[in-house]
Amino acid sequence: MNVDWAIPAGRVGGIEGFASETSVEVGGNVTLFVSSSAAAFSVRAYRMGWYNGANGVLVWASPAIPAAEQPGPVLAPAATGTVTAPWRPTVTVSTRGWRPGDYLLKLQASSGGASYVPLAVRTPSAAGRVVLISPVTTWQAYNMWGGRDLYQGSDGSFDTRSRAVSFDRPYQLGAGAADFVRGELPVLAEAERLRLPLDYVTDIDLEQNPHLLDGARAVISMGHDEYWSPRMRSALTPARDAGTNIAFFGANGIFRRIRFASTALGADRLEINYKVAAEDPLFGKDNAAVTANWPAPPAADPESALVGPEYACNLGPGNISDGIVVAPNSWIFAGTGAQAGQALPRLIASESDAVESAEPTPRPLEILLH
Repeated sequence: MNVDWAIPAGRVGGIEGFASETSVEVGGNVTLFVSSSAAAFSVRAYRMGWYNGANGVLVWASPAIPAAEQPGPVLAPAATGTVTAPWRPTVTVSTRGWRPGDYLLKLQASSGGASYVPLAVRTPSAAGRVVLISPVTTWQAYNMWGGRDLYQGSDGSFDTRSRAVSFDRPYQLGAGAADFVRGELPVLAEAERLRLPLDYVTDIDLEQNPHLLDGARAVISMGHDEYWSPRMRSALTPARDAGTNIAFFGANGIFRRIRFASTALGADRLEINYKVAAEDPLFGKDNAAVTANWPAPPAADPESALVGPEYACNLGPGNISDGIVVAPNSWIFAGTGAQAGQALPRLIASESDAVESAEPTPRPLEILLH
């Protein structure tokens, strides 16, 4: 079994790329946009998950493909400060014969450099399945490729940040894999180890298909999943109300309201978030679409109304807290011997959620830990 997918420490140079889609239905095609200083490169597709302790297996490899260096980042002249990679398409990859799953496409330059492109390959229907959501909108929000993301510009200033970020560019983090390995792969691997019936989607799929979750057994947000549009949220709420279980495996979920627009490469590839409501051109015109935080005006609708808790605090890097057991008789602690007041060491790190009694929450509500 070839598991040569591991992302080396440090930045890997010589090649970069991005995909025309964040997900495709099984059997579909995806176009890659690649820039490399090498003469040629190949694409190696690794299906990620659980393989008797290994986390990835090679399922497909391309022959050598001629490479070329493409133009550098372009900053939009508009007030949004959007950075794009105006690249020509390089190669189209078919997923025919691939199993549904979460994949890393490794771009291997002939000169020795490598980078990665994440891709979800989804099933035709989520009915009866546990749906794993890749939070690509949050990955893109923190993507500093080209010098700007939704938090800062190249000078580190909040004022020079982007107000809209484009999927028409590589991810800088993780040599192109974004937060997949750190924030998602452990949950994905455990779900596959348990042999659950799974579907694999990105949160943009919720934007594009409001009935995506019809009949799903459960929906799992696998990591830091901060950026949600009204359409994404309106796809999840009816599923919950119809009996689909939902779980967020990271804090700060559904905290930033976004909306989408098209780019030259297709629909829903521009993610808009002004953060400051009054800066948004829709402020006072279409307040339900204004890209403020979900709990904030205008049109405040706290995430707690959907998931129970809400974003509480950022503990900061390196700050780790214990979880204190409140309800040891809950199903979630079955077989563990947990006791009321017991500390589960180093359970909570960086950011955390909390139940706020003054905010709307689903009822009944059971608190398991604090």
